Order: sequence, then structure tokens, then C-alpha cells
Amino acid sequence: MLAVCAPEAKIVKHGDHGYAVTYKGKIYPALPKGKHGVKPDRGEIKVGKVRHMIGLLEINKECAFKELGLPLKEKQDEKPVPQPSATRH
Repeated sequence: MLAVCAPEAKIVKHGDHGYAVTYKGKIYPALPKGKHGVKPDRGEIKVGKVRHMIGLLEINKECAFKELGLPLKEKQDEKPVPQPSATRH
């Protein structure tokens, strides 16, 4: 995804268990590099982390989600602000 949607991005080792991704002068330091430790879910990249990285680094969401096969979440309209009731006592 980075090669297609953010070809200028750089991936560097960050600590013992992950990578940092730099793009447009910003850094995302929390990309795991693989399974480690005793917890089976550690090291796996989760959709929430990917969404966070895409937003933080300002990667084109349409491109990134298409490359990853993820649905693009549409922005929901703002919720209406509740008005105070006229019949308050």
C-alpha cells in the first residue's frame, strides 16, 4: 500500500519490535514487525492501526483502502444539536 499510495514513505526499524514510517515530515512509530512475546495478537497489524497511520501521515484514504481491500468509511453527517425543550418546568 505504501509503495503505491505513498511512494516517498520511508520505513525504518524502531526499537526491538517494530518499525516507524515517515512521510511528509511526519512519523508513525507504532508499526509492528511480526509476532513476538506470548500474546498471540501482538505483532499483527490491525485495521485500527492502519487507519490511524493513514490519517496521521495524511495518506490518500481512497488509494490506501483500495490497495488494502478495506471499505472506505464515509463521513457521517454531523448529528443535530438537541434543542432544549420548550416545556421545561
